[in-house]
Amino acid sequence: MSRLPGQPVTALRIFRICFHDYGPWEWREWSGAGSDGTFAYRWDDPLGEFRAIYAAQQRLGAFMETLQGFVPTPDLLALRVAVNYDPSAGPASLDPGVVPHEWAEERVIGQSNVTGTFAHVPLSDALQVFREVLAAQMVHLGLRDCDFDLSTLLRRSPRALTQAAARVIYEDVDDFAGIACVSRMGIEFMNITLFERPNGKRDIDAPTRATLDNPRVERITASDGDLAEALRKLNLTLG
Repeated sequence: MSRLPGQPVTALRIFRICFHDYGPWEWREWSGAGSDGTFAYRWDDPLGEFRAIYAAQQRLGAFMETLQGFVPTPDLLALRVAVNYDPSAGPASLDPGVVPHEWAEERVIGQSNVTGTFAHVPLSDALQVFREVLAAQMVHLGLRDCDFDLSTLLRRSPRALTQAAARVIYEDVDDFAGIACVSRMGIEFMNITLFERPNGKRDIDAPTRATLDNPRVERITASDGDLAEALRKLNLTLG
């Protein structure tokens, strides 16, 4: 039996935003992977053998995750203050906290029911397993005192550590369907990562380890309530 805590779910509704040219539950093409064999996301396989689909357990959470790239960095905010930013100066001075209007027009939000058992990584039991199993990687990455806590899983880098954790989960005896983890955008949001089921042939798409049922896709409009709430929470505006 696994030492990692599992979270079984049945017909849990999950959400994912993507460009309207793609299906929300389709795998990215392997040709788009980087030189390290990953797509540079948190729970990608460091060995490049399986792919992951990232989704949110709340519809609002999907917007929060997708829009976070528009949030100005502290350095940029400080620079704007230093140069007396003038919002009336025209397009060249476009506020970095503005989301282009085309963002909504170009995207859809997919919904699906998911059934499976997911490794619940924010729990203390899971963190202790990672601390032991990934000790060598943590020392190599310079993490002081071989420390591994929840903040380690949520930080943007080094991705090599969370990707190594994904591999540990994938190879676990319980055959987890993926990962359940709190969002970096706030503890009220939970995310789900779906693992690809291995089939030994990278040129043939395999299904997810989880079961997906009743998928639905809808276009995103500028008047979407969850879009408006995500913009408010992130202090962004729609251009």
